Amino acid sequence: MADNSSEMAMVRLQAEDGRECTPGFSGIPPLTAWHSDARPVPIESERLVLGAIEAESQLVVLDPGAESSFLLRRPAMFAFVQSQPWTPSWADAEVAQRLRAIAESFPWLARIGVSPGSNSVHLGGPELGITLGVESEVPPEEVRRFQEAVASDEDLVAKIDSLAIRLVEG
Repeated sequence: MADNSSEMAMVRLQAEDGRECTPGFSGIPPLTAWHSDARPVPIESERLVLGAIEAESQLVVLDPGAESSFLLRRPAMFAFVQSQPWTPSWADAEVAQRLRAIAESFPWLARIGVSPGSNSVHLGGPELGITLGVESEVPPEEVRRFQEAVASDEDLVAKIDSLAIRLVEG
């Protein structure tokens, strides 16, 4: 009787923001380019993502270090393993609508905009950029209240991996 399975520990990396990140590879060349001594262990993508979730990793990076590297963030990971459609938070109409509803509670807020959080959103940085248009200087505690309002909306928390808020006058 031969044992055709083995127990393996998952490798974990640290993302720019300090969160744990699980690497995955699309083939042997990107794996050996990343680490020449790495030994390939085939795994289905669903099992990789489920393993990352189980290990409380909020990110999976596919082919780290390669030109085609891609960051799979927490909301996308959950949608993937549940076979659900996924839209990045910056392109999600429901996210924009919920943020607009929150913004109505802040009279100092003249306008709100959403965009990708960084130029390399598929590799790192915040997923969502929120631009708050203001007519005059806003006390830091008011911005903090806005952040708390966003953080208390469970639907937004489920759809947004990370965000950056920027104030602009005018």
